[in-house]
Formats: sequence, C-alpha cells, structure tokens
Amino acid sequence: MLPFALPDEDFQAVAVTSVNGARALSAALCGHREEETWRQRRIYAVGERTAQAAREAGFGDVVTPPDAAGVEALAGFIAKDADPHAGPLLYISGRETAGDLAGALSGQGLSVTQVTAYAANAVAGLPSQVSAALTDGTADAVLFYSARSASAFFAAAAQIQDAIMDSKVRFLCLSQSVAAMIPETVTPTRVSVAKLPEESALFDLLDTAGGHGSRA
Repeated sequence: MLPFALPDEDFQAVAVTSVNGARALSAALCGHREEETWRQRRIYAVGERTAQAAREAGFGDVVTPPDAAGVEALAGFIAKDADPHAGPLLYISGRETAGDLAGALSGQGLSVTQVTAYAANAVAGLPSQVSAALTDGTADAVLFYSARSASAFFAAAAQIQDAIMDSKVRFLCLSQSVAAMIPETVTPTRVSVAKLPEESALFDLLDTAGGHGSRA
C-alpha cells in the first residue's frame, strides 16, 4: 500500500479495480472523521472478487457489471449507472493500471479524481522453493493477472528459464494482453487465456487438462 489522503470532495461513488484498491480505501478510512459516510457510498467493483473484498471491508452498497468483468465493462456500467450531475467519482488505482478507467469515464462526461493507493514491486529473483516447484514438477500452473506480473515473473526466473521451458508448467492468463508477455519460446499449448477477465474464469482454467494455445 502507498500512503495517500482521501480528497476532500463530495464524491457520489468510488471505483475500485482490484482487491488491493478496496482494501486500501478501507484502510484509509480507519479513524476518518467521515468514515460512516464514506462506507455508505456506492462502490463500483471491477469483478466479484473485488466486490467481495469491498463487502468484507464494510462497504454496504457494492455493485459490479452484470454481464462481464474488466475495466472496459466497468467503465460502460458506471457510465450508465452514475449521474453526471450528482458529483465526481473517486477512482482508487494502482501505480500500474490495466486500461484507462478515468479516461473512459471522462469521455462519457463524468468527473473523475484518480488516486494512486498501491503498487506492486518486482523481485530480482524467485525464492528457492518456488524455483524448485517450477522445475521439479510440483507446480502445475502459474496464474498471471496482469501483463506486468507476467513480464516480472519471467525476468525474475531468468536463471531457471531453460528448465521452465523443459517443464510442463502451464501459464494461465487473465487476458490476451497478459498472454502477449509470455516468451515466444513457450509452447503455445501451455498458454491459456481466461474467457472473461475475472478471477473465477482464470480458476476455471485450472480444471482444464491442457492449454488452449491462446496467445496474442
């Protein structure tokens, strides 16, 4: 989490695109003079996992796009649901984002304030236990939620990359843009892409015996 202050504005709702966003917002509200008011505001969550995290954090009015997940779906849903005349929206984002939610909403005539509340830092190398699991057959799959995490993984795994290429580990990706970060030396049948950009669809791939060869 990154230190941040909640803007002193009368927001009509808050948008969160990850579990970390929901948790960062909740943490920032602890001891806040208007905590109760904030927790009554509508929370627009990118998917059900993020929505569940928001509910567990004490937010009562949490909604998600009904038919799809992902930033584009969320932007479209908010544009239809929010009132451009009811005040600005607060977007709790990470330092690295997938898509431009603030830009998409602004293009729909909504006022958006974006606050960077969390960040993921890449590691220089993989822990020995992880390296062993990837090369000795213990690990069946690696799940990637973002293009940045996929890129960071292969950079950190550089010393064992040949062994990974020779293994049967599958790489399960949240979207085609994530799959595009998998090195071309990885056999396409070991790369699978979720049908929807949400965690439940990614988990569904774990039950698949083999990859679908889906690569951008």
